[in-house]
Amino acid sequence: MNKLTKFALLVSALAVCVNIVMADSAYDDYFTERNGDDFLTDDDLKVLEDLHKADRIGVDGQGLQGSVAKPGEIVFTFGTSRPTVVCAVLELCDIALEKGEKVNTVQIGDAARWLVDSAVSGSGDNEVQHLVVKPLDNALRTSMIITTDKRTYHLRLKSSISDFMPQIRFIYPEDTLSKLNKIKERKQKDEERNVIAGTGVNINDLNFNYEIEGNDKIKPTRIYHDGQKTYIEFPEKAVYAPLPALVIVNKINFFSEDDLQIANYRVVKNRYIVDGVIERARLILGENDDALTVDIIYKDK
Repeated sequence: MNKLTKFALLVSALAVCVNIVMADSAYDDYFTERNGDDFLTDDDLKVLEDLHKADRIGVDGQGLQGSVAKPGEIVFTFGTSRPTVVCAVLELCDIALEKGEKVNTVQIGDAARWLVDSAVSGSGDNEVQHLVVKPLDNALRTSMIITTDKRTYHLRLKSSISDFMPQIRFIYPEDTLSKLNKIKERKQKDEERNVIAGTGVNINDLNFNYEIEGNDKIKPTRIYHDGQKTYIEFPEKAVYAPLPALVIVNKINFFSEDDLQIANYRVVKNRYIVDGVIERARLILGENDDALTVDIIYKDK
């Protein structure tokens, strides 16, 4: 190799080094200009700092890390952090969504080096949709967004040579709270359904163990007590007709008149409310032999 050739090679090598240095300098200048202090305001930097802090510790102190529910399964609490899913080359990460949840779209930052496929387990109301994630190289980082008919998932993806999370699923605090509220509402509706109109009394707290015998024209529709008061209900149309008097039967006499006592009660619409628990009573409308009567007898079990 002559001197001229050696000189030409030296010049070429120097030119390559200068180009590399200039390229690195241009790269640094670009990102310094675009993302430096002159480009981002203090407010921008504060928001980014808060975001990084939330990424590190999660929201409401619940932490960023998932918990191990069973061998091979990691459980994340939805909404408290942006979970990091670690996958491995030649292995599969199975991300299971909530039962009945339907995937709308899946977006991944590095679609060239990450593969995402779908799968389904169960059927009908028990159907669960899965996303199966596989990296094509080691030490990769990217992000993935999953939109469904219920919510949006924001995930970090990292790849490792051998360590990975085989199964990932989520728990949903807002759904648990919603279910508890629905149970509470259902219980409240059941209680309201069991409350007798106009009394505020729940039928589950009442004793209906009364026998009613006598004339149908003045017979009550039902009689019950709550341990403190006795309630005698008549048909609603009965308020427009003469109502029978109520007397307490202290004793039944076979050879003389029964021992009767006027009851202490008040009339509220179509209902008699009597202080205490009636053991035996009689409704009487009219006088002498023409009187209509109904006997009320409590059968204590």
